Amino acid sequence: MCCFCILAENVFADSTTASIPIFSSLCVEEQATGFNWISNSWKPANFKASDKLIVRKVDMQAELRLSASQQQQRCKSEQRFDTGQNDLYISACYLILKLGSVAHQYSGEMCAEYFKNGILQEIDCGNMKFLPDGPYVKQSKFADISPTPRNGYKDSLVVAVGSCARIN
Repeated sequence: MCCFCILAENVFADSTTASIPIFSSLCVEEQATGFNWISNSWKPANFKASDKLIVRKVDMQAELRLSASQQQQRCKSEQRFDTGQNDLYISACYLILKLGSVAHQYSGEMCAEYFKNGILQEIDCGNMKFLPDGPYVKQSKFADISPTPRNGYKDSLVVAVGSCARIN
């Protein structure tokens, strides 16, 4: 089992300056569990924790200097939403790739960086929440809730936990 020291993320800023610099992290699964669809019902199952992910925040200013055919097509420029209650959400582009895979034009996805009182609380990428130097949780992206799935099959539901560490 691979373990990294979990370090507190110390990003302090007010709503006008909060930002996470461009970074890359290696995120390693440590445990995984979930359910398999067997004989028309969900059955508990254990899964092998094997994913190693590279998570990279995309420099959108550099990205926009590329030709349109080279840019991450699913990403937009960074946007900020300040609730006025010491909460700040920043929508930013991230690449999340299995270790050893290659990014392509549609690899990027928009994630929400959430700050509370100027301190980074989490980065939420839909099916994965993490800190660049800390814990992460990943869950199945799609869940079939139909009572009668096609051909009696449903994808397994998996929840995995692990930790991330910056690699640059």
